[in-house]
Amino acid sequence: MRFILASILSLVAAKFVAANPISNNLPHGVEPQSAGSRSVDSANPIVGRMTNAKRFAMGLPPLKPKALHRGTRAASARRASTSMTPTPDNNHHCHILVKNADDPSVTYGFISPVFNAFGGYGLFQATQAGALEVSFYAPFDVLSSGQLDLQADNGPSSTYPYVGAADVFASSDGNLAPGSYKYAFLSGTKQTPRGSPAVNGDSSLSTATGIPAGYESAIWQYNALTEEISARWINTDGSGATTYLLYAEDGDGHGNGAILLNGDPSALNTAAGTSYPTLTFTCVPALPAA
Repeated sequence: MRFILASILSLVAAKFVAANPISNNLPHGVEPQSAGSRSVDSANPIVGRMTNAKRFAMGLPPLKPKALHRGTRAASARRASTSMTPTPDNNHHCHILVKNADDPSVTYGFISPVFNAFGGYGLFQATQAGALEVSFYAPFDVLSSGQLDLQADNGPSSTYPYVGAADVFASSDGNLAPGSYKYAFLSGTKQTPRGSPAVNGDSSLSTATGIPAGYESAIWQYNALTEEISARWINTDGSGATTYLLYAEDGDGHGNGAILLNGDPSALNTAAGTSYPTLTFTCVPALPAA
């Protein structure tokens, strides 16, 4: 069993509680409302079952390590009701297929067009039909393109139309790096300039939880040969960080799965006492309109 770096994470939690007091008199057994039935415009923090992923989002220490739930496809999620029209310049339209980076035979499914319990992306569905559709611009004659924005064409929020990442309070210096457990959540964001470090402002994550979070949207890279979509977070000094995508899921079925961006999966898993796997994103051409 891995030991949690409780001292470090407890300090993080203490700083957050001091700056952002949250009532301890919360009812037990209250399940978080699903993103499909709850607006991210609410300014109130979400309460309910405190899973690891949710505690991470709140800047709190993780729970006692649990066995990772792996290798099964998530049930199809409810289709989002809000849609957006992609910009004319976007010439790639696709659904994002997610697999285990270390074992490509393990497929998690397509990212669903709904937010998880705290306003981030992290729910999967087995079928491509109705999955989250993203669009972006990348020249057809260039093998690899970077600093791209992924626009969520059928995303759950028109206020946050880009698939970006929000840097939660526990990672407040805005940097991902080797040797660091710090992370950001895949979330709905507004657009940020290419090459820009995290911008302070509201995102789907901060709006749903009430927790301040900087965010970035132009973090994506696309390989035209492999159709892989990868991430490259911009640190505060303007440098691009080697960035890994991880799947944080407690296997409790309460809509708390999350996709994290991190600079050192080993450091994160050691700190949290988890074994969250790294992921690959593949751009699967969007199905033609019915």
